[in-house]
Amino acid sequence: MRPIVRLAAPLLVFLLSSSQLHAALFNQFTMVSLGDYNSNIEIEGSGFVGGNTTGSVIVGTNSDSFIQAGDVSLAVVGDIQSGATDNSVGNFVINDTTNVSGALQNGPGGSTITNAGIEQTLATLTRELNSTSQSLAGMTANSSASFTAGPPGPVIFDVFSISTAPDGIAVFEIPAGARVDQIQSIQFNNAAAASAIVINVADTTVDFTANVVGSELNDEAFKAKTIWNYYNATDVRLATSVPGATLAPLADVDVAASTEGAVFAATVTQSGGEIHGPNFDPNITPTAVPEPSSTLLLGLAISGFCGVSYRRRRKQRS
Repeated sequence: MRPIVRLAAPLLVFLLSSSQLHAALFNQFTMVSLGDYNSNIEIEGSGFVGGNTTGSVIVGTNSDSFIQAGDVSLAVVGDIQSGATDNSVGNFVINDTTNVSGALQNGPGGSTITNAGIEQTLATLTRELNSTSQSLAGMTANSSASFTAGPPGPVIFDVFSISTAPDGIAVFEIPAGARVDQIQSIQFNNAAAASAIVINVADTTVDFTANVVGSELNDEAFKAKTIWNYYNATDVRLATSVPGATLAPLADVDVAASTEGAVFAATVTQSGGEIHGPNFDPNITPTAVPEPSSTLLLGLAISGFCGVSYRRRRKQRS
């Protein structure tokens, strides 16, 4: 366990416009729980917890492409009730009021940093995740999902010609009452044509049990550009491997099976599955956003440490 470093300057400083900030938030973290987080299962990436942690938190596993030296591997605003382990080279960030029970095990070269500025970051994350979810929900569907009538069956997501769509984004709408829990399997057609795929789900309670068929579950590019937006949901259960990010800022999300993408929610419980990367990668704003200058940090600016710029991350993944 490394000594805790206390900083007087604000720790987490967002330096981007709101549209650029969307990309920064989605690219920085593999898991965001605006409230409490409960798990004894690993996150293969980084996490932000706005409330308390319950269970032994494990972050940074298999995260060489997500977490670099000086990055934040885990940030916690509330209390840490059963310790935390970092398997990466990143840093722990805790509030100056955080009570820690159990050991904080840093990875090689990592530190634990204490600063009250993390509360400002929670407020910013809350606003941005909610506004992003509503913004995505307001996008007009330009592609179709074909549901089988009658008994549970497959759903085919067809990406239509989207050459005239803003930034080449494919948008799907799953209306309330479509019974996502009765979908047996999901298949995507022509997914490579889209720069990003947004799937808006209108139900307030979601039990995702469908198997994804085809190559998408093993397609890193597909998983990095796809987001499931549960904009009305208050309860979401992920009972099967979901390719792509899960955005549910109003919901308690139960990760009952390993996800193949980031998770952003009001609270997160990992009852039976790991949270895998990749982090959500593309810019999902409806209008093009210029790359930030080299003087701007994407996501986090830490006194004495430096986050990894968006340009550098994209270069590493290309």
